[in-house]
Amino acid sequence: MKPIHTFFIQLERWLHPLIKEVIAKSLVYYFALKEFNEYHQDRYLGHTHLLDRLDRLVNTAHRGFSGVYPENTLLAFEQALAQGADMIELDVQLSADGEIVVCHDPMLKRLTGQAVYIRDLPAQALRVFDVGAWKSNDFRGQQIPTLSEVFALIPPETLINIEIKHEASSFFNWQTEKAVLALVKAHRREKQVIIAAFNPMIVNRIRKLAPEISTAYLITQTLNPLLLYLLTRIRARYLHVDLRYLSPKIVKALQAKGLQVLGYTLNSVADFQQASALGLKGIITDYPDRLHDFLTQAKPIGAQEETDGSG
Repeated sequence: MKPIHTFFIQLERWLHPLIKEVIAKSLVYYFALKEFNEYHQDRYLGHTHLLDRLDRLVNTAHRGFSGVYPENTLLAFEQALAQGADMIELDVQLSADGEIVVCHDPMLKRLTGQAVYIRDLPAQALRVFDVGAWKSNDFRGQQIPTLSEVFALIPPETLINIEIKHEASSFFNWQTEKAVLALVKAHRREKQVIIAAFNPMIVNRIRKLAPEISTAYLITQTLNPLLLYLLTRIRARYLHVDLRYLSPKIVKALQAKGLQVLGYTLNSVADFQQASALGLKGIITDYPDRLHDFLTQAKPIGAQEETDGSG
């Protein structure tokens, strides 16, 4: 009789990759909702987020002005603000000493050529890595910032979307979520931040720990009836959705459930026009300057429909 582990190895080889993906996602959703249901009744506070007060497409700078400047650096954030961005989108990881640092990848290979994991080094040691030169020699010397440094740079009235990468969290460890929330509260940014994640467990944890802080769930798949149902259980305030998976019908269905939709990552005028026609709340872009120019020239949301209906 073959050992049980051999059986599972063979079973994994037999399973089609798509089936494995479905099983994995189903387990994530199951445990996320189980975790949610075992907690007490949701303490959601229906406050008005500053994002909701903007009556036009929200210009969200993806990793700062990352189309031109090195992503997730103070320079990219500063330049995004100079180009009229309403909100800064950034990614966070947890360093070895428990500091929240701003970086998209868990490993620095893409940005620095070094196969070093952020989780293995303290924040101070991470400062020696140049994360600007890969973009251009003009940006040599850019460092990985901490979230505290970002808060110090960005004015309090500016919105910030903080994405907690799934690599920075784990099923049993809430350290990253708690550290992010501690910084948000220490800098009094509760009404200015949105905490986002691809992992629904992270979204639910934020809602449990700090229901007064708005959350966003990121989607990279077709929105089917089952997923729409699960979204109502996850109860994020905002959804970040790949534009390819959106249609007028889907957007209306999401809005009917009280969900505001932001499309990503959109960089062309054609994309901006499509997002505007869909009635999205905002656009996440690598080029906030392009989007600012588009919004400056375009009519407010709904104005086109009113004009067309007047005959």
